[in-house]
Amino acid sequence: MNTRSHTLYVQGAPWTQTMKMLAAQVRALCGGVLAYFAAASRRAAHRRELEALSDAELHDLGLHRSEIDSCWAESAGMAQATRRRLLYFLPR
Repeated sequence: MNTRSHTLYVQGAPWTQTMKMLAAQVRALCGGVLAYFAAASRRAAHRRELEALSDAELHDLGLHRSEIDSCWAESAGMAQATRRRLLYFLPR
């Protein structure tokens, strides 16, 4: 049978293919958004850990409390790493 209705039945209606592609793109978008927020949550947790350190512990690390934001941004990849100790420890 090579009628038009039979061909559409075998291939699937065009709107079903469109809906399948749309659903796949929505799933990918949701996955990307969730991954972004998970990474942001991890970065915030790392920053809170740095802020929780005492001045003596920061001094042992060679940091001053005023450097926490810039050190955190460099280690999170949000700013260019300029500190020699961070350049040594960051993964390449």
